[in-house]
Amino acid sequence: AIDEHMRDEGFNMHVGVNMETGFVYGGNQFNCGTWMDKMGSSSRAGNKGLPSTSRDGSAVELIGLCRFVLDWLCVSSSNSQYPYKGVELAANTAAQQLLTWSEWAAKIDANFEKHYWIDESSNESHHINKRNIYKDTLGSQVPWTDYQMRPNFLIALCLAPQMVRAENARKALDQVKRHLMNEPNTIGIKTLDASDFNYCGTYDNANDSTDKRVANGANYHQGPEWLWPVGYYLQACLIYNKDDGGDARQLVQQHLGKLYDRMLSTDWKSLPELTNRNGEICSFSCDAQAWSLATILEVFHQLSTSSSSS
Repeated sequence: AIDEHMRDEGFNMHVGVNMETGFVYGGNQFNCGTWMDKMGSSSRAGNKGLPSTSRDGSAVELIGLCRFVLDWLCVSSSNSQYPYKGVELAANTAAQQLLTWSEWAAKIDANFEKHYWIDESSNESHHINKRNIYKDTLGSQVPWTDYQMRPNFLIALCLAPQMVRAENARKALDQVKRHLMNEPNTIGIKTLDASDFNYCGTYDNANDSTDKRVANGANYHQGPEWLWPVGYYLQACLIYNKDDGGDARQLVQQHLGKLYDRMLSTDWKSLPELTNRNGEICSFSCDAQAWSLATILEVFHQLSTSSSSS
């Protein structure tokens, strides 16, 4: 009764923290996790109750967000602005009864690259489609979704650079440029690599076909180019390419120019939620969306801060 389309199994979740790695985890294959929350709703196509992107297990951007918050907690507790030094563990979890914020952060730092990075010679799974990227999830009940190339790892790169190897981050950013932002009129970023079987770059919420990949707009996050993750891509380019002679800064400024032109071309004088492939206008997208602008404003702040410091 809570959700019109989700199956009962979707509510039966176990959520927690892996005490070996420090990674938060949760969800299941019948639950829409994180912001990629499109639930299939077509009985005719057979996708009703099946998330297009379940992203269960440990979603990469949630690891980055958790690590970011832990930094804040470390500082806030050390100067007595926050009264707690860590989290109390269940009696049967370990002999240690308190996991401090810094200990938790150290666990994540020690394990992130080990578990999320897919290097050019990796053969850990036959599901690997792209290398030199970070996994989208870890421990999904649908194993191949761990290895899909999506823009979510960009959030982790920006918020928690201390858990990332800079050289790997640069390789991953190059892959994003090559595969997710590789078309001339693109202003957003592909939500799925175009070589993936599930990719479809045109979002049509009125689609009434029997194709379960797109029926009732099931491909909402399966290729259409969203705007808000672009801010994290541009920020990451600035963070990890400080010594490239200004190439990253030029790339960022060029893309900001494209966004500015798009803003001027609309009555809303704003940025949309998403576009279809190659920046094509999507009639089912919100024409002016706050978080599309928010992350771009953060890029401007980063540019102005770096200019004043240099």
